[in-house]
Amino acid sequence: MSRRRFKGVTAEVMLAGKPAILVKPQTFYNLSGECISDLLGYFKIAPEHLIVVHDELDLEAGRLRIKQGGGDAGNRGVRSIAESLGTTDFIRVRIGIGRPPENEENKDYLLRPMTAAEGQALTPILERAASAVEAIAEHGLEAAMNRYNHRG
Repeated sequence: MSRRRFKGVTAEVMLAGKPAILVKPQTFYNLSGECISDLLGYFKIAPEHLIVVHDELDLEAGRLRIKQGGGDAGNRGVRSIAESLGTTDFIRVRIGIGRPPENEENKDYLLRPMTAAEGQALTPILERAASAVEAIAEHGLEAAMNRYNHRG
C-alpha cells in the first residue's frame, strides 16, 4: 500500500528480507532533496543506506552503473539530495539515457515526452535497475557493483 507523505509517495516493503521504504518524490525534480531528507530524518536512516535510482546523461542509453558518493554530473535531483543531506555519501543506481542529438538542448531532451519506442526500450533497463537495488540490499554494494558495472 502506498501513502502520500514527506512530499512524496512511499511504500514500506521487504527487500532481501529487510524492511525498506520506496519513495517517489512529488516535488519538482530539482527539489527532490526536500522529500528525501525529511524521510531519512523521520525514520533515522543514515544517508549511506539511501539508494537513489536516477537517469544519467553521461552514460550511453541502456547502460547501468552503481556507485557510492561522488559528484552529481549536473543532475539537479542528485544535487538537491546531496545538498539537503549535507553529504554525497549515498548509493546511486545510474540509468544511462545518453546525450541528446547535437541540435537539441539537454533541458529539452530531458523534459520531452518519450516516444512509444523509447518507453518500450526502457522497460528492461528499469527491471535491471530494480534487480540491482535488490542485489545491493541482499549482497552488499561491492558485490552488486561487480555484477552490474560491466558492459552488456
